[in-house]
Amino acid sequence: MPKYIGVGVLAGENRAGQYKYNDIETAAAHLHGMIDAAKTTFSSKSKPI
Repeated sequence: MPKYIGVGVLAGENRAGQYKYNDIETAAAHLHGMIDAAKTTFSSKSKPI
């Protein structure tokens, strides 16, 4: 999985926090966590070439 996946989500999470959009910040943080979990799962299941 490419390293840049989730960068936009992280930016949105930070911007929502900056402008006090708590619901959006919480949702983006949750999505960010899901992406991190998927990266971990994907990297542990991949086989070396």
